Amino acid sequence: MMARALLYLFVGLFGDVMCNYYNPNECGQPDFPGPGYSPSCNRQCIDGDNKTQEENYARGTFCFKKYTGEDALYYLGYCDHGDCQPENRGDAEGRPPRQWDAEYHRCLDKTSAVPVKNCTYICEEHRPSHLPRAYFYGIYRNSTCTLANNETGICRSGFCHGKEHFPQIDHSK
Repeated sequence: MMARALLYLFVGLFGDVMCNYYNPNECGQPDFPGPGYSPSCNRQCIDGDNKTQEENYARGTFCFKKYTGEDALYYLGYCDHGDCQPENRGDAEGRPPRQWDAEYHRCLDKTSAVPVKNCTYICEEHRPSHLPRAYFYGIYRNSTCTLANNETGICRSGFCHGKEHFPQIDHSK
């Protein structure tokens, strides 16, 4: 009898707190909801009057830009006032930015039959439909790539290297 009374008291006092409705599309939630990178730096949300608004993700949220119509990555960056800014600076020890940490390298390595513009690419991790989308990076291996001077290079460890990085096999003149 006492246990039942305590249960009713508990539900009566804390039921509203525990059963509040959570709407993931509600405005005022600037954090990107999933792991990995965001494909943009803003989202559609519902305000208190049930009107759709656009809200920016928090400054520093990891984001990416891809080449149009390709999987190849244009750059990884961070959100700043609704825009994805490239992050090319490493730290004082020469390590790349945190966007390149191993925890974000979840895509399988792949090869391309045609030259790629960048030796890294973005993929979407397969997740249950009720979870937010999650984007990560992968690298092309043993694929040809286009260098800045439009010469052909080869992808190694996610970077496009020119022929000067490879030893010459045939020394004949």
